Amino acid sequence: MDDLLVQAIDSGGMPLAANFTVSDPQGVLPDLLYCSSGLLNITQLVVGDYRVRALNCSQAFKTCAEASGIFQPGQLMKLQLPLHSITLHLYSRGGVELGNALVILGGVEARADQWGYAIFPGIPEGEYEVRILWNNVEVYDGRIMVSESGSWDIIADVYDVGLELRTTDGRPFSAYWILVDPSGHRHEMRRPSSIISARLIPRGPCNLTVIDERNLTLISSVMSVEELASMRELKLPIGDMVIRVLWSDDAPIANARIVLVGPQA
Repeated sequence: MDDLLVQAIDSGGMPLAANFTVSDPQGVLPDLLYCSSGLLNITQLVVGDYRVRALNCSQAFKTCAEASGIFQPGQLMKLQLPLHSITLHLYSRGGVELGNALVILGGVEARADQWGYAIFPGIPEGEYEVRILWNNVEVYDGRIMVSESGSWDIIADVYDVGLELRTTDGRPFSAYWILVDPSGHRHEMRRPSSIISARLIPRGPCNLTVIDERNLTLISSVMSVEELASMRELKLPIGDMVIRVLWSDDAPIANARIVLVGPQA
């Protein structure tokens, strides 16, 4: 007497839930055994050959896969079904791993782990659409062909923005800035800075506002994150003004008092 242990797996070695049937000449075993872990464990069987059949059906893919084999009690055995494990490794355009991104493969959803890996076990052979959402914004839409277990690196349209604010004369200029990205998230600098820096922004239009220390709006525009990510500097409509005060004969007026009023609405 010994235990019959059979683990249903896909071609990548991942466990699969399965319905098992076991040949039983004595007629003492149930006709059908469902194991959510995919591990068939029947204790205290007479040692001999047993034919085990495993069936895995997927509502998402509307398919069933099965396999069978001859096993003896006494050790853990594996039964491989014609299904596959798919691993997707997600990166931003800057090479940052996209942890916690939502991945949709066919009709199945999974969250990437903190290192940007999303794993889908038990996938039937075929072609599948892959969609990736980052902060509820779709940042990738493509297709993969599955014929065996494997891994794919996917670069999604998620960007880092890093640019310097400069005057029309080319000098760095410190200002307050607010960047509202396509997900609606608000990035802002609460003290004057000459650098706009924001990480992992999904593709699409951004609202950028730049305000100087006098609370004067210098820029308020919509720009795509792709455009912002490609820029190294942003020229502001502000520059140095040089005024020379002269007499009618072009002689300079020393100690003249100049009052500048503006800009005018």
